Amino acid sequence: MNSRCGSRKDLLQAKNAMPRIARLGHKCPPVLRLGLATRDDTRLEAEDVALAVKHGVNYLNWCGRDDALAEAMRKQRFDREKVVIAFQLEGRTKQAAGHEIANALQTLQTNRIDVVTFYYVEEPNEWEEITRPGGAMEAVEEARNLGKVRLRGLTTHQRVRR
Repeated sequence: MNSRCGSRKDLLQAKNAMPRIARLGHKCPPVLRLGLATRDDTRLEAEDVALAVKHGVNYLNWCGRDDALAEAMRKQRFDREKVVIAFQLEGRTKQAAGHEIANALQTLQTNRIDVVTFYYVEEPNEWEEITRPGGAMEAVEEARNLGKVRLRGLTTHQRVRR
């Protein structure tokens, strides 16, 4: 095999490699698999977020605190139509989730959140709380129907221990 093309093993690995771009659908732009997330204790500045977006990072996972990512959104440091904003929803009831979503829209000064993730769902009873009548899913579905949320997701950190 020609050295310019790489070995057969290299070609097979490339064929099976995870795509660099993910397509989320629901009018979201394709996103780079490398995203940027914030938490309370990060030292990111709004300019850092803008620089990451300038270099192709277009999936921003916001923790819900008024931080550098929120500031970058408010200052319109990037083209909103090319960037997906994900938001970590902690509330488990309809009332709590509705309040969080409204606060997120206000803090980010945007009319929609692209992805709302039910944050850190660890136990089956938490999922039952989210999805039962009066649970957070009702608030997310209402926001989706109003065009304020595009997609919903879930995060968990449970792993099989060996």
